Amino acid sequence: MNDYQPLSPKELERGYFFLSHKDLLKKIALAWFILVIALIYGLAIFNLIRLFRSPSWSSLATSISASRTDWSGFHKDRSPREIVVAAPQYISLGNRRYDLAAFVNNPNNDWALAEFEYNFVVNGQELAIQTSFLNPGEDRLIAKIGYLAPESIGSVQLNLGRMSWRRYSEDTPVIDWEIQNIKYQPVSRQTLGKESFVVPPRVSWEARNMSLYDFWEVGWQVVLLSGDKMVGVKESRAADWQSLQSQPMELVWLEDLPRVTKTLVYPALNWLDFDNYKNRPAD
Repeated sequence: MNDYQPLSPKELERGYFFLSHKDLLKKIALAWFILVIALIYGLAIFNLIRLFRSPSWSSLATSISASRTDWSGFHKDRSPREIVVAAPQYISLGNRRYDLAAFVNNPNNDWALAEFEYNFVVNGQELAIQTSFLNPGEDRLIAKIGYLAPESIGSVQLNLGRMSWRRYSEDTPVIDWEIQNIKYQPVSRQTLGKESFVVPPRVSWEARNMSLYDFWEVGWQVVLLSGDKMVGVKESRAADWQSLQSQPMELVWLEDLPRVTKTLVYPALNWLDFDNYKNRPAD
């Protein structure tokens, strides 16, 4: 089947017109293209000028400038809050020996105090610098046990020194403890057969490691209170504490103690001391 159809005279005239005016048509198309681009840029420049001159732009520029100059406030909001330190106390052990102690609290749940320096000031005399730590949100004790004073203590102060903060993140393990059955037993006299003997005061408790980590060593602090006054402070260490393991603990006082109204027990385990982990957490 032959689909060929001859061109009409009008189609031939139209084709001849386009061929003969091809250069002119290109110039007209180029002129229209340039005109459209010029209109687009002109409208954009016009709108930018209106934006810069509008009150909203001035307020926006002012707020941006203010935010750029408020870096100190931004950093202050994200910086760790200072640790809370209670007034230091001293406990006389006799023969010019004393226990010096103070309660400390880290109010930051997202910052760990990996290490900080402190020293007690007794009768205006500064003692040697010691170091300790505070896990996020932790309450604990800092102390100097068995200090031999050259004279009777009249006043005790506490100085805080260098602090090394570390922001808590997902790579920091959280160690929980379950502490139960805290019991204070005052001094008592017991009889075995025909012999009578004195049993010194003691504190017993049961602690369970609720984490998935095993530790080479775990520190413990025990504080005895009579009202708000410290009347006894002890520190001890327990070796080889396994994950989910429960252990009975006990501390004995060899000196006389006044009436005890409250007993506090604190674990002293630095979450950031990875050398103390038997199964080291992944970095």
